[in-house]
Order: sequence, then structure tokens, then C-alpha cells
Amino acid sequence: MNYTVVDYYDLRPLDWMSGKRMPLEPGEGHICDRCGAEHAVVYVVKDLTTNKTYSVGSGCAKASFGFDPSSDKHAKKIVTSKKREAETLLNDRKLKEVGDLAQAIANEVKRLPVPTIEHVNDTPSKYAHYSGQLVRTFRMGKIEADEWQQRDSCWHDNQTIALLKLRWISNEVESRLPTELKSVTLATNPRRPRFTSSMYEACLSAALKLLR
Repeated sequence: MNYTVVDYYDLRPLDWMSGKRMPLEPGEGHICDRCGAEHAVVYVVKDLTTNKTYSVGSGCAKASFGFDPSSDKHAKKIVTSKKREAETLLNDRKLKEVGDLAQAIANEVKRLPVPTIEHVNDTPSKYAHYSGQLVRTFRMGKIEADEWQQRDSCWHDNQTIALLKLRWISNEVESRLPTELKSVTLATNPRRPRFTSSMYEACLSAALKLLR
């Protein structure tokens, strides 16, 4: 074979939310060196005899150079490498979007007036093995939390108050997160691409860290 694929590129823009390729507008593609047609997916083929290169579509690669880029081992290796590069760039874009959105939401939540935490009531335990204990109920806005407590201890109160604050912050963050992010996955650790999360969960986690 006197020809080989030396490069590959897909001109169709990536939708960073879905990861799918979007169609090109007329005039945005590459004009094939062989047939003059416009292509979105382009193979750069090198003539090993003359060292000339030709940018063509897959059909012209078959017709002019006598091989199928989709089955040629060397071509497939280049295509796979290019696709991985695109996936990495896409994931980097998602991570940036997560960081930017988490920061914006955290800044907004920080500006909110924090509801007062109220001690609603104390209810004696209904269970014999909890004799001498109370169920204390606290409220923060619309959120309530109960805690078992010995009559002479305030340690559980502090735990419950901390839990209420965390639940209030989490609710405020989640109310500002676009629900469509639940269906968008990303690799949270680029070194381990198999470990994925939804953008929703990643953004929630990032915003909560900023609000600690």
C-alpha cells in the first residue's frame, strides 16, 4: 500500500451537555481534495511515494487510495486517539462548568439571610427503655429535626443544629441546580475515567465544599 492515514479530524462541534456531535452549517465543512464535496469528517492521507497529503472523506479514501479508513488498523488507531482527545477536552469543559456553576451558586447562597433556628418543643420519650430522655424538636425555616437527649446534656442539641444548617444549605443549593445535569456524566478524576458522576452530584458536592 502506497498510502497511509496521518491525521483525522471531525469538524462537527461537540455539544458539551450530551457529548454528541452537532450538524454543520453549509460552508463550515472541508472541501475534499479529490471530489470537491464538503465533508465534516476528514482523513488526511499521505502518498508514501510522493510525500504529498490529501484531505478527503472516507468515500474518497476508498475510491482514490484503495483502502477503507474504518477497517485499516493504522487509520483506526489514529481515529481512536483523536476521539480520546476530544473526550478529554469535553470532560475538561464539563469540569470547568461544574466549578463555575458551583462557585456562582455558593456566592448566591452566602448572600441569603440565614433562618433562625428555633427550639420547638420537648416531648417525653414514648419508649420505656428511653425513660428519662426527651425528644427535642428544632426548626430552621421549613426544616425540622428531632434528637434524643438526656435532660442534662446539650451535646445532642449541637449535633442537631449542625444537621439543620447543613440540610438548609443543601436544599438552597439543590434548588438552584438545573435538573437536566442529572443525566450528564463526567469523569471526576481524569486519571481514572471509569469513575464517573453526574454533573448534578459533582456540582452539589463542589458547592457544599465552598460553603463549609
